[in-house]
Amino acid sequence: MDSPILWQALLGLFAIAAIVFCVLGAQVWRVPTVLTVVGVFLGAVTFFILAAMTLKTHASWRTAYNKKQQELADAEAEHTKLLLGDREAAAAGSDSAPSDKTGDESGDAAEGDAVPTDELAATSADNELLAMGNRQLRYELGAVREDRGKTWYGTGTLALPNAEVNITAPGPVQIVPNMPLYIFEAKEGGSFVGEFKVTSVDGSSVKLALTETLAPDQQQALAAKAGDWIVRSIMPVDSHEAFRGLSKDELTMLIPQAATGLDAAAYSALLEEYLRDGTPAKPGDPADRVFKTVKITKETTLEFTDAKGEKFTQTLHSGDDEHPATILVNSEKAQELVAQHEAEIVDNTGIYVRPLRNYENTRRVLNVRLFELADRSTQVKAQTARVDAAIKDANEVRLVSLMKEETGLKADLEKMKRDRDVVKKYLDDLTAQQAQLHADFKKHYGESIRLAAELTKLQVDLAKKIDAQAATKGGASIVPVAQ
Repeated sequence: MDSPILWQALLGLFAIAAIVFCVLGAQVWRVPTVLTVVGVFLGAVTFFILAAMTLKTHASWRTAYNKKQQELADAEAEHTKLLLGDREAAAAGSDSAPSDKTGDESGDAAEGDAVPTDELAATSADNELLAMGNRQLRYELGAVREDRGKTWYGTGTLALPNAEVNITAPGPVQIVPNMPLYIFEAKEGGSFVGEFKVTSVDGSSVKLALTETLAPDQQQALAAKAGDWIVRSIMPVDSHEAFRGLSKDELTMLIPQAATGLDAAAYSALLEEYLRDGTPAKPGDPADRVFKTVKITKETTLEFTDAKGEKFTQTLHSGDDEHPATILVNSEKAQELVAQHEAEIVDNTGIYVRPLRNYENTRRVLNVRLFELADRSTQVKAQTARVDAAIKDANEVRLVSLMKEETGLKADLEKMKRDRDVVKKYLDDLTAQQAQLHADFKKHYGESIRLAAELTKLQVDLAKKIDAQAATKGGASIVPVAQ
């Protein structure tokens, strides 16, 4: 349906059909009707063309958009590979690399078709570069400048006493027995695992033993570790080049807050140190972190301390106007050199330089502290167990006493219940007697009222008889005793 000829043929057929339809219809239609049909046809054709152009334009832009989206995704993937490295491509390249066997050794190649050694070396170097990203290459460049030793990548388990790592890259494995190795987790935000000593080497398989005593919880954590490792012959030392130029997000990924054990404020201050490293100094910065560029005017000898804590001296000579001898020192040392007329300050503003950290010394101090805390924890647990046992014994004695007291109280309660029943029965008897006495009282009281009424009536009748007798005899009336 994307063929222009097909669309033109369909449009032509539609036009011929419309013309024939109009000509045939003109015999019975009026002129306005015919013109209306022609207008509808032309309008339909116009909208058909516009719709086709719109669809074509939309499809073209959609294709361009999808292409750009794919290019963006490919560019981001390439950026990630360049930044972090491509271990899979390196492994694939290593598998497909040409063999260094001759025709006699391989069996399939012609005699004398040996692959040159320099080509093998170039292929191995390319694979090693593929496994490393820009960040790792930049770090390795600093490591080469400061002699930071060799780095290998491997897999295996570190469970003691059978810790073993299979070196996967690079080769050949330049590891010998009794060689100290420092192992790190090969993942984003991976942490330091420990310092080991090589006990034996069998090809790419390296058996290891710990060089230091670990706390029980550290041994348990180490036993659970298995996976990919970064193996170094020398404990890495801190440097400005390894972190300079990284963004805050990249630093957060490399130095997770959870791994530092710092709160939000302290962690933010730590990241600020790395972000400001090499930037212009600000008012209020500590003097030992503000470095200034000075021009040496007289031969002088200065003492420096590297990231390993080792001190060394360097003799500096004054240069000429075209090639002045300059050096970056902290502000206090710059003022001292100026006061001794041995140098002049070139940049009075200075730059902020974060202090380098001695990872090896810090690790050993922390390990000793962790072991002390673990030992203290063991002692506290033992004391807690003794206290719990004493509390348990005391609770048992107290429980026996309470049970005895409970038994006595139950006996007293039963006695009180019996006494209560006796008192209740006596009270019920008294209540019954009281009710009987009350009934007898009411009965006798009613009888007394009746007898009093009869007595009164008798007295009245007697009085009336006496009055009647007195009247008959002409005597005086006798007043009745009661009316």
